Amino acid sequence: MAFEIGGSETMLVDIMNRQVENLDISLIVINDIYNKELLSKIDKRVNIFLLKRKPSSRNIFKFLSLNWKLFSLKSNVIHLHNPAILKSIFFTGRKILTMHDMLKRSIKKDPNFISSFNSFDGIAAISNSVKQDIIDNGYKRQDKLLVVDNGIEVGNIKFKNRNNPTEKFRIIQVSRLEHNKKGQHILLNAIRELIYENGITNISVDFIGTGDSLNYLKELVIAYNIEDYVNFLGYKNREFIYQYLCEYDLFVQPSLFEGFGLTVAEAIAAKIPVLVSNSDGPMEIIANGAYGYLFEIGNANDCAKKIKEIINKPTTEISKITESAYQRVCNKYSISGTVNSYYNFYKN
Repeated sequence: MAFEIGGSETMLVDIMNRQVENLDISLIVINDIYNKELLSKIDKRVNIFLLKRKPSSRNIFKFLSLNWKLFSLKSNVIHLHNPAILKSIFFTGRKILTMHDMLKRSIKKDPNFISSFNSFDGIAAISNSVKQDIIDNGYKRQDKLLVVDNGIEVGNIKFKNRNNPTEKFRIIQVSRLEHNKKGQHILLNAIRELIYENGITNISVDFIGTGDSLNYLKELVIAYNIEDYVNFLGYKNREFIYQYLCEYDLFVQPSLFEGFGLTVAEAIAAKIPVLVSNSDGPMEIIANGAYGYLFEIGNANDCAKKIKEIINKPTTEISKITESAYQRVCNKYSISGTVNSYYNFYKN
């Protein structure tokens, strides 16, 4: 309904820019919440319509405008990224939904949420973890449920050529600052433990992203007395991230729950080691530890322990796992594979 900076939105831009080579693509953004820079990245051949509805507004004219636009486009397929929209449209063609995350919040808000899935002709889950989550929450039409792996433009990401020791061990974390989901407070606690309980002071962590938890996380940094070790870099566009990811020594994703973890795949494409909580989505990307490192969800002590172990690992061991992980991302999580899967999904 909105189109802000986020993993699913940036990936959607990549998908549309590939799809427009073979399909007539239109993007309808319903709410008056969108990032102009992100919209500017979309291929000019994609038709973009901004309805500018105020969030939570019940203005009937906005919904009439949405339905009129859908009618006038005469599309064969409507691809939704929020199931709540379906009840407001009267589109008679094929309706596809992509689920980008686990259902925890949606089910809690609306116990009938899963029953709305029956109105879709097909549902794409961004990972096997999300697919299983949908099934576990009561969806019965497994014949209409397909996994379409998220994909990235691997070739656009600058990668590290070697893993030589550096004067300071640099950690990066990229995501929305939403600690109740993304778990940034766990990482901060782990950094405190490394510094004051393990004596590891040649370390720093940069957070890229914005969000409602920024002030809370800054307060934690002060409370932990780790101001000299933590930097909040704010929003950075994807070009910046793809250019500078490779300069770090470790990517940490401490999520409390996660359907996939696009930034984990991007870090792997930069050939830096990744440490993730053992939540379903990120664990799927690293194949339960075969292509990265893991720690127990919510456990700052275990996170600190694993960071210390990675710092002390031989560079040859790090290089071996980052190289094999890179090949996995190229083969399994490329944007071309995602686009082809969706194309076949539309046809079938």
